[in-house]
Amino acid sequence: MSLLELAVGGSLIVLGLLLVFLSLSSLRGEVRGGGVILIGPFPIIIGGSRAVIALLIAFFLIALLVLAFGFLGAGS
Repeated sequence: MSLLELAVGGSLIVLGLLLVFLSLSSLRGEVRGGGVILIGPFPIIIGGSRAVIALLIAFFLIALLVLAFGFLGAGS
């Protein structure tokens, strides 16, 4: 394992801990979330509000395009 890999891994761990501590110190009382379950070609989108669902659909479509172009580019 190279020194660069150790440095990247350590910095990601520190960044993750920093994000956890920042989220714990937040005073907001409302948490909204959702998820996408992909069963075959059919996505099941679960969300707490219309804004969350719209954001999940956008992220799902972007991820689908990235994967599709990644597989198409891998064959070249």
